[in-house]
Amino acid sequence: MQFHTFQGGASAQRMTINDDVAINTGNLVIGTSQKGVATTQPIMTIDNQYTGGVSYIDFDNTAASTNACTMRFLRNTNTSGIRQTIWNKGDGTASSAMVLVHESGDLTLSTGSLFINTSGEGIDFSATSDASGMTSELLDDYEEGTWTPVLSDGTNTATMNGQSASYTKVGNVVYYRVDVSTTSLTGSGTVSGAIRITGLPFTNSNTVTAGVVSFASGLAITAGHNVGVYSEASQAYLTLSLWDATTGTTAMQASEWSADGRIIAGGHYYV
Repeated sequence: MQFHTFQGGASAQRMTINDDVAINTGNLVIGTSQKGVATTQPIMTIDNQYTGGVSYIDFDNTAASTNACTMRFLRNTNTSGIRQTIWNKGDGTASSAMVLVHESGDLTLSTGSLFINTSGEGIDFSATSDASGMTSELLDDYEEGTWTPVLSDGTNTATMNGQSASYTKVGNVVYYRVDVSTTSLTGSGTVSGAIRITGLPFTNSNTVTAGVVSFASGLAITAGHNVGVYSEASQAYLTLSLWDATTGTTAMQASEWSADGRIIAGGHYYV
C-alpha cells in the first residue's frame, strides 16, 4: 500500500506499507503527550530537546510503572562532552544516571558493579607499551578470601590454636597472610621431621617464591637463627626453613617448633 500527495498535478509518494511502514519523506510526528511507538503497554516515547546548551534525545517508557526507564543521548556544550546516559526511573518519577559514556571514551558507573560473566575474559591492556618478555596483558581475575592454615609434616597434623589466614588474588598473583599457632604437635598423629603450613587457597605454579616471617614465638631454635618461608613449586603449601647453616638454609624440623609455637608470615606466589 502506498500513500501519495498531489500538488500542481504532480504526485509524490509519502509512505509505503508492506510488512514494514516506510516514511519516504518527512517525519513521523507524535503530537500527543505520553503517546509514542508501541504494540502493547508500556509505550515508548521519543523526545528530542535543546535547552541552555544541552541537547538530548530520550527513548522513554514512562508509563506509570516501577520498571520505567529512559535511555538518553546527550551533548552538553557547557561542559564539552558527549554522554550516552542510561537512566533508571525507579518509581516512575525520580531519575538517576546509572551509566555515562563520555566523549573522551571514559565510562562512568554511577551505581552498581561491573560484572565479567565470561571465564577467561577481563580488562585488556594490549594498547599499552610492552616489555620484551610480555606474555599477557589481560587482567582476568580478582578475589579476596580466607584459608585455613595447618602445621603438618605432610602426613600428620598438629593441634591448632586460633589460626587465621587471608588472601587476595589479582590476575595470576596470590598475596597471602598467615598467623598460625599450635597447642600440641600431636593431632592426627605426631608431627615429625620437616614441617610445612598447608591449606593455601590455590596451587602454586612451577615457580618457587619466598615470603617473609615477621613474628615468631614458642620455638626451639638457636638465638640468632631466623625462620624463613616459601611456596613450593606446583604445591598448595608453604615450606618452613631455618637460616642455621653456613651454606644458607635448612628445612625447619618439628623438633624446632614447641607445642605452643607461633609464626606470622606473608608473601605472594603465582598460579
